[in-house]
Amino acid sequence: MQQQSQATRSAEQIRADLTQAIQSRLSQDFNGKPFVDVIVLEVPDAKS
Repeated sequence: MQQQSQATRSAEQIRADLTQAIQSRLSQDFNGKPFVDVIVLEVPDAKS
């Protein structure tokens, strides 16, 4: 999913929220806490 340009949340906030949401959902289906790794890609600054 691509972050909207007007988004104000940091990559760390997005990563933490997504990790928690995915783990919560998966833990409903599995016995134990699933390990999830989320990577948030950021657009590099355009430097001329």
